[in-house]
Amino acid sequence: MVIDPAIGLQGYQAREVAFKINIPTKLVGQAVKFMTSLYTMRLLKKIVQLLRLIHLL
Repeated sequence: MVIDPAIGLQGYQAREVAFKINIPTKLVGQAVKFMTSLYTMRLLKKIVQLLRLIHLL
């Protein structure tokens, strides 16, 4: 699966992953929230690293 960095992880992509790893249907919504949160945290970490690199933080 390719995640477009300009758009980020989309809900349909997270749902696809959840179904591929056999997350029970009733838990898919929670799994999607978890995966998108992890992606957001990873992105924020990269931004902080970049800001530190250019001495803005």
